[in-house]
Amino acid sequence: MCERICGLARILRGYLQAHLESIALWHERDMSHSSVERIALPDGFLLAFYVIEKLREVVDGLVFHEDAIAANLRDAGDAIYSEAFLHALIDAGMSRSEAHEAIRAATVDAGASVAERLATVCPQLPQGGVDLHAYRSRLRARSRETLAAAKEAWDAA
Repeated sequence: MCERICGLARILRGYLQAHLESIALWHERDMSHSSVERIALPDGFLLAFYVIEKLREVVDGLVFHEDAIAANLRDAGDAIYSEAFLHALIDAGMSRSEAHEAIRAATVDAGASVAERLATVCPQLPQGGVDLHAYRSRLRARSRETLAAAKEAWDAA
């Protein structure tokens, strides 16, 4: 069903394009305008309604396997924070390419956490530039809060 929704969204975008092309010539009304309006407007609204209904069916049928989600997050470790670590390193004064290479090197090795490996592979960081362990703790707390709020909203719906 999701493939159908994606395909129909393309058709809706096509209808939008037809209307956008008509804007430039609004002052010169002719059959090309009215034919687009007669076909694309009513069909577009009906199609949008159908897509929304199908999307509602998809969302209503979603099932969250919390144990599998927890296992995946546990297995990923700190790697899920790689982008946030990248931005923290850049904000601390590291160039983007150096930060990207440091993150890549830290996420390839198994064993210690990404934050611990970053602390060893980033000795060039200015003193006090970024405390990755504290940063990771803040990210984890924010993630827990976001997940709890999402779960509460989902359960209330």
